[in-house]
Amino acid sequence: MADLTAEQLTDFRADIGDASASPAFSDAELQRLYARAGTYTRAVLMAFEQLIANTAKFTDYTQNDTQEKKSQVFENLRKTRAIWAEKVAEETAEGTQKRQVGIAGLYVAPRTRSKPNA
Repeated sequence: MADLTAEQLTDFRADIGDASASPAFSDAELQRLYARAGTYTRAVLMAFEQLIANTAKFTDYTQNDTQEKKSQVFENLRKTRAIWAEKVAEETAEGTQKRQVGIAGLYVAPRTRSKPNA
């Protein structure tokens, strides 16, 4: 499988919301995800799964009037992951439909010989 181009990496980062100054994934990590997944949509889904795993350890913070709800990040990632999981399922279903085998058979009718007139 070919590596992602610089433009594809930029698109990948945009799709997972990783376009900040300090990205969550390095280019090598994104390339590895793509190689492991086999398809782009599965790679995006795997990236969301890794982001979710990392945000699961976040905790909410409240002190006086200050609140930080990091659990919202986790929930938003889960919702976005569900969207990409649906895309992967659709892709898989389409691929299954394209690869279905049709079985056709031919019926050979027996030949009848006409009897010569006697």
